[in-house]
Amino acid sequence: GIYKMNLKPIYSAFEKGFPLKQNMLFEISDVERPLMNDTHGEPILSTAEKLSISFFMKEAERISFEVTDEKNNILWSTPYSTSKGFNQFRWNTVYHETSSDLPYFIHYNKFLPPGNYQFHVKTKEKKLTKDFNVYKNLKLK
Repeated sequence: GIYKMNLKPIYSAFEKGFPLKQNMLFEISDVERPLMNDTHGEPILSTAEKLSISFFMKEAERISFEVTDEKNNILWSTPYSTSKGFNQFRWNTVYHETSSDLPYFIHYNKFLPPGNYQFHVKTKEKKLTKDFNVYKNLKLK
């Protein structure tokens, strides 16, 4: 198969002087929220975009990711095991998942609403933070 990789973090690392001597979180591109069905308000998953988070680690370690809103409320977090060197994590921007056995239940995933957010990578040494935005998807179905 073919693997598509974002090269911007690698260019950024070389601009800062490679090999990097410290852990680093690279810029995060903004993302559009998936379109919502006009009948019941559930997301149209084929329009969902993933947020690419690229970072560099001096050593492999167990870290955690967090997403906070403008009021610094933690909306989502998860642990993650890294490798030494460049790492990339792709997140679907779902901050809350619900499972239900109810018939006709359709609201399983809550995607981040449009707004400004911060993505945090919490390492042993410190917390690395970058801002990103979620925009309303204005494309027609």
